[in-house]
Amino acid sequence: MAYSEKSSVYKEELIIKERLSLKDKFNNFLLFVWHPERKEIFGRDGLSWARLGLFYACFYMTLAGTFCAMLAIFMAIIDKREPTYYNDFSVMWQQKVDTFHVGVSPGLGFRPQKESITTLIKVKSSEKNESHPYSYMHYVRLLDEFLSTYLIVDKRGEQIINCDFNSDPEYLEQQFNLNKVCRFEIVEMFGPNNMCIQTRNYEYDKSKPCVLLKMNKIYGWRPEAYGPNDKLPAELMPYEKIVRANPKNVFILCSGENQVDMDFTGPITYYSLTPDGQGKAPLGFIPFYYFPYKNQDGYRSPLVFAYFSNITTNVLVNVMCKAYAKNIYRNNLYRIGAVHFEIIID
Repeated sequence: MAYSEKSSVYKEELIIKERLSLKDKFNNFLLFVWHPERKEIFGRDGLSWARLGLFYACFYMTLAGTFCAMLAIFMAIIDKREPTYYNDFSVMWQQKVDTFHVGVSPGLGFRPQKESITTLIKVKSSEKNESHPYSYMHYVRLLDEFLSTYLIVDKRGEQIINCDFNSDPEYLEQQFNLNKVCRFEIVEMFGPNNMCIQTRNYEYDKSKPCVLLKMNKIYGWRPEAYGPNDKLPAELMPYEKIVRANPKNVFILCSGENQVDMDFTGPITYYSLTPDGQGKAPLGFIPFYYFPYKNQDGYRSPLVFAYFSNITTNVLVNVMCKAYAKNIYRNNLYRIGAVHFEIIID
């Protein structure tokens, strides 16, 4: 057939289709859905649909079976407690900041935190608290909720071991590998004169907020002590005597982020596991014997409370808290080894 003849036939088909009424088009569609003469549904008879259904049933059953088999193999070979790669072999070991090799360095977290994206702690002044006595209670509730696991006495006594600075690190790691944990009970360990306790509303009712600090858990990470000849960071120099006398601790310090903030922060007292057992000190202590973390059941991260007893009112104060050990890298911009939050006493 010549090209002109094909073209004319095509034009005739278009004319016929254009001449079809809406009713005819609808009837054609119904005929496509069910053709009574050919016994077809959507252009296929029963046998054709059966073959197609059998094919896809076998295909998806094979696909699902393969997925389940691969998942079962994966779950069988993976360790439920120990990650395959950690410390020197993990991706964290490769992290750099401005070409400086950071390695594995833990960060800090703080509570109370109303939302995960909010770092502001806003407290009404003591005078306003008298007229609005419960305005601070949401912060108290947040701290109560977080500390609830610490306040419950663990009945699994066989899992808890008593640790101190005389404990052998190798022995402790063996115990940690057996799912043992060092005892940490906040009621017993923070001393009799702790201001940051539930019965005192963590001092929020007096506009002297207690902020709880904790280190992020990193599997297998161990802190390293500053040696006698190691140069201490400038922030630790005012406490050099304390640091040198108690090297087997991670030290926690908070201050105003900038010089202006430092002028408004006021004195900060820390409540933690101090070597003398009194709980109160000019810097926070986290003993080395709580490390390394081995993903034990019932593990309780050691805590430090920073008590802001005289922060300036009606000023937004930026606070930066940092952790100090020889192998902890600190960077304010990237929040490595540090945590930032703001406090305003309204």
